[in-house]
Amino acid sequence: MTFSVPIGYLAAGYHSLSIGLYNNKKTFHNEVSTLWIDDVTVSTTSNQPPNGALLREIWTDISGKYISDLTDTAAYPESPNVVDVVSLFESHYTWRDYYGQKIRGYIYPPITGLYTFVISGNHSSELYLSTDEHESTKIKIAYTDEWTSFHEWDKYSTQQSVQILLEAGKTYYVEALQKENDGFDHLSVAWTRPDALFEIIPGQYLQTFIPAPPLVDPSCN
Repeated sequence: MTFSVPIGYLAAGYHSLSIGLYNNKKTFHNEVSTLWIDDVTVSTTSNQPPNGALLREIWTDISGKYISDLTDTAAYPESPNVVDVVSLFESHYTWRDYYGQKIRGYIYPPITGLYTFVISGNHSSELYLSTDEHESTKIKIAYTDEWTSFHEWDKYSTQQSVQILLEAGKTYYVEALQKENDGFDHLSVAWTRPDALFEIIPGQYLQTFIPAPPLVDPSCN
């Protein structure tokens, strides 16, 4: 199996994840089965065919059930405890308690038309979509302030986006945040396509997020 992994997120090993952050190497040991990579293709731009995965970053041992409990922690967004990829726009089910996560990357719509997105999660979750491949243009299109059951899509009106016109062949940045306190943790994102097909967004339309290299102070050279 071949993954296309962004520069800075090359991983190997079992129960460990080695992350080379532009020559600043970090190794995290986590409690989940992690990423095995047989062949690695390094991605350098977002404008290429989907590689079937989204980047997932997890911050552990954070109490609270709101997204702000994640984003206000000192380790966010630069220092996640676990980094891996998901091949479906969906994360762990009943993995652990007291964590927050970000799942992000790019979507390539298969056909042009109106799409409706929907999110479910425990405890709280937010879904962002950009008008193009740039993270800077993202807007929040759906969210939950409280828990939903696994794959419960209609508990709150805010879970569902308005209809959004997407173009086939165009790249769109997408991001989901989730904050878990305790209980049956999960996060899933689905869409209703222009052809009326409802599905959790599959890997064939997803591309891993590519981190931007850090700024270098010329005085340090």
